[in-house]
Amino acid sequence: MHLKFFVAGYPAPKGSKKGYVRGGRAILVESSKHAAPWAQAVHWAVRQTLALWGTQGCPVAATPMQVRLHFEMPRVGRIEKRIGVVHDRMPDLDKLVRCVLDALTGLLWKDDGQVWKIEASKAYVDPSYPPGVHIEVEW
Repeated sequence: MHLKFFVAGYPAPKGSKKGYVRGGRAILVESSKHAAPWAQAVHWAVRQTLALWGTQGCPVAATPMQVRLHFEMPRVGRIEKRIGVVHDRMPDLDKLVRCVLDALTGLLWKDDGQVWKIEASKAYVDPSYPPGVHIEVEW
């Protein structure tokens, strides 16, 4: 089976956690304030895609999967000549991937450990197109 879709938005990395103690309890907080809204956008895009399939839950919860992710990053500043060229700046590709995989947990798989192969890339997007991520999942 094959599922393919695009999530528009500004891709955000899953950052490190910051910890502090409050009332004798350890509290962990995501260091990136943009990660949660981006993960939510990915989550809802998948739910809408699954609704088109006529399913609400995880269609292939126990199956090994492979994932392809292509991030289309927005131009920042004076990067006119870099359109379509690889994005070799921050954010780190592995942290972008981690945010998307975590957002898909519970929808396409029970745990992202089921993903046995990942192909990921990032490039600058043409200004006439929205930034975001192309996601393909095969099982």
